[in-house]
Amino acid sequence: MCSGSHALKLPSPNLSSPPSAICDGVDAAVDGCIGRLRLMRLSHNIKSVGFATFVMNVVGVDERGEAVGGVMSYGGGGEGTKRETEICRDIVGGREEEYHQTTGAFIHNSYLPGQVRDFARRDPAGWRRVKRLQTVAGCVVGRWLRTAECPMSYSEASWTGLFDVRSKGWAWEYVDMLMPLGGGDKLPPV
Repeated sequence: MCSGSHALKLPSPNLSSPPSAICDGVDAAVDGCIGRLRLMRLSHNIKSVGFATFVMNVVGVDERGEAVGGVMSYGGGGEGTKRETEICRDIVGGREEEYHQTTGAFIHNSYLPGQVRDFARRDPAGWRRVKRLQTVAGCVVGRWLRTAECPMSYSEASWTGLFDVRSKGWAWEYVDMLMPLGGGDKLPPV
């Protein structure tokens, strides 16, 4: 196993940086690890590359796998996301406990529904261009494999607020209820 510290240099100090800049930073970190393995004459032993991400970080990608809009993260969004989250709360109505039991999440601006609704409201043309919602990890892997179709892990999906913790798939009732038009079609396989 090779690991090492690598400073991720981004144009913005948080996930508001363009997803391509985040992917470039990950590529540089992986290149650094592989470079160290080459110096030790061990690079021929590479069997796989893996990395972990923490909580939700989702970006819309087009049919070429290029990012559309910024990263939606568990850090939440701005006032627009808060307003859209309140709309989600109103839509669910008195079923918030049922929603919580299904998804393990509460209706909160840290989760995907309010953030995606805000994105679709602010940039309807951008939302229409989105083919798939991917995690940052999915964007990196998609870039490496030259595909826009990367599955989302159970762990990643569980941080969206739309994952059914019992069936281990999307909570389609809530996806259909809370996501903007066509949102369910943009979710990746889990």
